[in-house]
Amino acid sequence: MDDLQAEINELKGFVNDLSDRPPDEPKMKLLHRLLRESFAGGHRTAVVFTQYTDTLDYIREQLLPTYGEGVLCYSGRGGERWDTERNSWNPLPKERVKELFRQGEGKILLGTDSMSEGLNLQTCARLFNFDLPWNFMRLEQRIGRIDRIGGCAKVYVTNFFYEGTVEEDIYTRIADRHDWFKHVVGNAQPVLAATEALFEQAAMGQRTASDSADEFSRMMELLEKAPLKMENLDSVPRQKEELSPMMDLKGLQENLFSVRAVRERFKEHPKFDDAWLLDLGGERHGVTFEQSVYQDKPGLSLLSWGNALLDALLEAAGLGEAAGLGEGELSGEEALPGR
Repeated sequence: MDDLQAEINELKGFVNDLSDRPPDEPKMKLLHRLLRESFAGGHRTAVVFTQYTDTLDYIREQLLPTYGEGVLCYSGRGGERWDTERNSWNPLPKERVKELFRQGEGKILLGTDSMSEGLNLQTCARLFNFDLPWNFMRLEQRIGRIDRIGGCAKVYVTNFFYEGTVEEDIYTRIADRHDWFKHVVGNAQPVLAATEALFEQAAMGQRTASDSADEFSRMMELLEKAPLKMENLDSVPRQKEELSPMMDLKGLQENLFSVRAVRERFKEHPKFDDAWLLDLGGERHGVTFEQSVYQDKPGLSLLSWGNALLDALLEAAGLGEAAGLGEGELSGEEALPGR
């Protein structure tokens, strides 16, 4: 009984010590600075990942005075955005979160790993991992939300961890020995999925961080020497000629403008080149088919596949499910060339 009471007292003391610790101010100050630098350097939006909903709640309260309604959240609770009039965080559907973020109305999208399960955010090129998962595969899944086909040519990722921690020791040792992002979709998958156990053993004192990194390296070397690798199973034959998409955004524009019912809804934008005002649902929406224009001009939507505006436009024009159209499927009248 005395042993049980001693253990209870020890646990209570541990909880009290945690409660007395200051919040993550060094990380928070760094995040504020890097966000300012990112936006000043040309990034319109940024994604911030964290492990836990409690941490998300802390971060959003710190960002709220600076960015207000520009902060969007997505977690197991769903989407949320600050409502100034109600002075509260209000729920949002996932599609609305994506739409606000793509349009630039939401400058910062803050989320847990729930956000890496279906939110494709390829219009963004700046990502922060406020804290790191112990499973490399989950880290790669986060980056995969913005590093996608049709997205930005370069994406910039910053990982936060404190000096002198297990995370720093293992991550830096592995990064020094292996280009694990290069291998993440190849034969290293079984190893990357096992890193969580290595982190846990190091954190609990069952092995040193150095031993964990050494074990990771040993498994990597065994896989690299294997006669048959996982990446061989997924290999694609080399093409003699460079492959190109069936239709790029310029082709989409030309096909849409070849249909009078669609073309008549577009007016040249009074302020921006290669941009249009789209009449739809009684409202006018600023749109463009050029990614560079979308990145540089706030308030414009990129009219592309997966955009709710394109689906609504096709529906309004009586073209049904034509969002998956191929080259020439919308032709029928002469195309109106863009500027």
